[in-house]
Amino acid sequence: MVPNPLILPPEATAALVKRHTHDLRNFLNGMEMELTLLSEVADEADVTAAVHRIRQGSYVADAMIRAFAAKFTNENPALICVSDFAEQWMSDARRLLPESSIQWRLSAGHSVIQIRAALQRSVLGDLLSVIAKTYLNRTLEAECSHAHSRVTFRLAAPTTETDRADPFEPVLWSALEHFASRDAGTLQHSTSPAPGQFVCSLTFPAASA
Repeated sequence: MVPNPLILPPEATAALVKRHTHDLRNFLNGMEMELTLLSEVADEADVTAAVHRIRQGSYVADAMIRAFAAKFTNENPALICVSDFAEQWMSDARRLLPESSIQWRLSAGHSVIQIRAALQRSVLGDLLSVIAKTYLNRTLEAECSHAHSRVTFRLAAPTTETDRADPFEPVLWSALEHFASRDAGTLQHSTSPAPGQFVCSLTFPAASA
């Protein structure tokens, strides 16, 4: 029997569930610590700061759940302006990774792609999240460009000799490749474009509006 390209293999589904639940559990543990702190402090300024962090935390948790759900929601591909999609991706990143330092370079002009927007935003979110959590406290680069009838979303992080050569587990990477391919997207990663740098990219064919 030929595998259905729209169905994610069970091992890839398990890898996704494991990663998302692990991230969410860590995040909820942090919120529990904030609540413990809140119950112990009496200073009004500390209480206000803790409430703000908890409120921000609820936004992040909501974004994490939405990103996970997008992978399994029945969504039809639609035309979307790349600049609009990139702005949404940037907004997602600010909610999911509020403490990460990211340099944004969005220069796709008036390009259009036909994709499942929520799904592909979740793929880009996963790429960015894994890279940000692997290469902690480093400034990441996030770019969007259009060339040769292709629109490319590129992520890069500075690395050191002690870093892992590839931050992605093979099964997780194959799952992300699966989701990207639903919209004719191509995932690539390499450490060769620049010394001391990990780079990955997600590329889609440009469409006519």
